[in-house]
Amino acid sequence: MTTTHTKDFGILRFMPIESFFDFSKRFDHEALVERLLRESLPDSPSKPLSVGDWPRVRVAIRRGGLFVVESETPSFTAMLRFSPQQTDAGDYEIHRRPRGGVERGRTDEVLTVAADETDSRLSMLAPFPTRHIVVTVGLARPHARMMWLVGLKEYRNVNETDETDESVA
Repeated sequence: MTTTHTKDFGILRFMPIESFFDFSKRFDHEALVERLLRESLPDSPSKPLSVGDWPRVRVAIRRGGLFVVESETPSFTAMLRFSPQQTDAGDYEIHRRPRGGVERGRTDEVLTVAADETDSRLSMLAPFPTRHIVVTVGLARPHARMMWLVGLKEYRNVNETDETDESVA
C-alpha cells in the first residue's frame, strides 16, 4: 500500500464576516471593514488562539502578485486567490462535501497582518512568515461576505515567464 505525503504550507480558515466581529450588529459592512483596516489595534498583548484544528493549506503558490492557496477537509475543499497589491483581483471557490453545492465569490479587501499583532482575533497568525486577512463577497444572492485568515509557513514562487519554481519561507 502506497502512502502519499501532502505538504503542509500553513493554515486557512474562513467564516461569515459577522462571526469575526463580535460587534457586527452595530455596524454595516463598510464600517466593519474600515474598523479592521484603519483603526489602531489594542496595545495589550493577548495569548494567541490555537490553530491546531484549522484546515491545513495543501497548495500555496505565488505567481507574480497573486497568491493561490488550497485546503481540504472531509466536509469541503476551498481555493482562494488574492493579491495584497490588487485587493479586488482575486476570487474563491468552496466545494461542500458530500454532494454539496459550490460557493463562488470575489475578493473585496486584503490586509497583511503585522508580525507583532496583538488583536486576539489575529494573533494566532503571528508564527507564520506570511499572514493575510482576506474579505470576500459571494456571487450568489444575498452576496454573503466572508473573512479568510491565511497563515503560510512557505509557498512556491512561480515565475510567470518560464514557469520555474522556488520555495519561499
